Amino acid sequence: MLGYRLEPRNGVVILTPRGRLDASDFASLALTVDPWIEDHGKLRGILIDAKSLPRWDDVDAMLAHLRFVRSHHRAVDRVAIVTDLPLLEGLPTIARLFTGADVRRFAQRKRRAALAWLARGSH
Repeated sequence: MLGYRLEPRNGVVILTPRGRLDASDFASLALTVDPWIEDHGKLRGILIDAKSLPRWDDVDAMLAHLRFVRSHHRAVDRVAIVTDLPLLEGLPTIARLFTGADVRRFAQRKRRAALAWLARGSH
């Protein structure tokens, strides 16, 4: 399941992946972020709050995730990955291969700093 919340006052989306991600998670997320992007041009940022290792439910979910990234990566200034999981420490390096956004990892205790960094955007 992919929980998400758009903070309209600063153009930041907070993602909370928990357990298995389904293809419908990304379709639902697009229904929320696409109107914002259409009205404002870009999101300032996406915060991925990864307290556990997210997994795709199946190949359709993985493909939906990749399609979402491909169709939205130019519309996001920054991505903050908030996690204490050692396995995800290298995720910013991998994510940079798929996006032009500035991608950084923050420890869970630095979540508020991550939100502040995102809200500033790249402008």
